[in-house]
Amino acid sequence: MTSTRSSALREIMKIEKEINDVIRSSRFRKMEENIAILKNQSGSSMIIIEPPENGGRSERIRKNSLKANEYLLEYVEMRNGYNKILTSLNNRRDKLRKELF
Repeated sequence: MTSTRSSALREIMKIEKEINDVIRSSRFRKMEENIAILKNQSGSSMIIIEPPENGGRSERIRKNSLKANEYLLEYVEMRNGYNKILTSLNNRRDKLRKELF
């Protein structure tokens, strides 16, 4: 019983570290920041944003342009991929917590 409980606790801690690593990664944070920039309707009509396929360079585009909408869709798809990963990790963690308590 003790070894099963301790191994479950270690697994929960490992999963929580993985979740934090994903959320704190620079790629995830930059993706969320770019989505917020693209969704924000106030301010200048021109924005400086990194294209989803290349995070190293920035482009200056019009906020309501076709290119901005394409970038927003690509970033939302990327976020959906991250959400799937985070959901599966959360489900595994919740299952282990239910087994413990």
